[in-house]
Amino acid sequence: MKIAAPATSSSLSACFFAALVLVFSAFYIQLTLLGFVLMLLLVFAVGAYASFRALMLLPRLFGQQRLACSWRLALVLASWLALWYLPSFDFAEHMDAGLFHNRYKNELVQIQNQSPDNCEKMLACSTDGGQPPYVFFPYSLHLPFSGAQGVLYVPNPAEKPKQQRLNKISGAMTCLPMPLREHFFSCAMTAYGG
Repeated sequence: MKIAAPATSSSLSACFFAALVLVFSAFYIQLTLLGFVLMLLLVFAVGAYASFRALMLLPRLFGQQRLACSWRLALVLASWLALWYLPSFDFAEHMDAGLFHNRYKNELVQIQNQSPDNCEKMLACSTDGGQPPYVFFPYSLHLPFSGAQGVLYVPNPAEKPKQQRLNKISGAMTCLPMPLREHFFSCAMTAYGG
C-alpha cells in the first residue's frame, strides 16, 4: 500500500505537467504579459516537481517495475522537449486559427456588409482600405511587448500578403510565408514601424 502512493503521485505529476505544457504551448500567444509569466512559472514549478518525482523512480527502473517507471520518465522528458520546441513551430498560431476561425469569418461578414472603416471602431481589427480589404485581427488577449501579433485575412487564397498593402495597416508588419488556413496568415507588427 505504501508503494502505490509514490507511483500514483509521480504518474499524476507527469501527466499534469504534460497537460500544462500542451495548454501553455497552445495558448501562450493569447496571454497577457502577466499571465504569460505566471503560467510559465507554474509550468516550470510543476515540471520541476514532476522531474523530481520521476528521478525518484530511477532505482526501480532496474527492478521489476521497469515498464511502469520508464513511461513516466519518457513523459516528463517529452514534456520538457515539447515546452522547448512547440512554441517555435507555430503551434499556438495554428491552434488560434483553428479555434477562432469561425469568429474571424463572422467578423469578416460584418465588415463586408458594413463599411470597412468601422472595423477598428466595432471589432478591434485593422484594414488596409483596399477592395477587397486585407483585415488584421490581433490576438484577443495578447498584450504585446513591442507591437501586435494576430491573424491577417487575405481575400485571394492563392496570394501571399503583399508588403505594400501590409504597410497600409502598419509600417512594420511581417507575415509567415505559409498560411495557417486558407486566406489566413499569422502576422506581427512592431511598434517601431515607420
